[in-house]
Amino acid sequence: MERLKGQMPQVPGADDLTDSIMAAIEGLDSGSKHEESRHVPMWITMLRTVSSVAAVILVALFIHVDSVEEDLISSEPANASAKVIMPDVCEECTPADIFNIKRERIQKRKEREILKNKLYASYKF
Repeated sequence: MERLKGQMPQVPGADDLTDSIMAAIEGLDSGSKHEESRHVPMWITMLRTVSSVAAVILVALFIHVDSVEEDLISSEPANASAKVIMPDVCEECTPADIFNIKRERIQKRKEREILKNKLYASYKF
C-alpha cells in the first residue's frame, strides 16, 4: 500500500490530452459568443415589448378592480334616505338597500369563485 501512495500515475500523451481539453473549452466559449451575437428579428423584439407592456397593464388593472371592490364593500352610501327606483332590483329602494343588494351579489360571486377554485384544486389532472 505504501508503495502505491508514493507512486505518481503516468498518462501516455498527457500534453496532447491537455491540448485537446483546452481546445474543446475554447470551442465552447467561442460558440456561446456566436449565439449571443446572432441577430434577433425586429418583429420579435416588438412582440416581446408589446406583450410585456400588456402584462403590466393587466396586472395594474386587476389591482385597481380589486381595490374598487374592496372600497365598495367597506364603504356605506352617502345619502341613505333618498328613494331610487330600480325595477330590476326592487320597486322603491333606498341607496342603502341597493348598496346592500350589490354587496350581497359581490359576496356571492366571491364565494362562487372560492368554491370553483377549491374544486379545481381538488381535481387531479
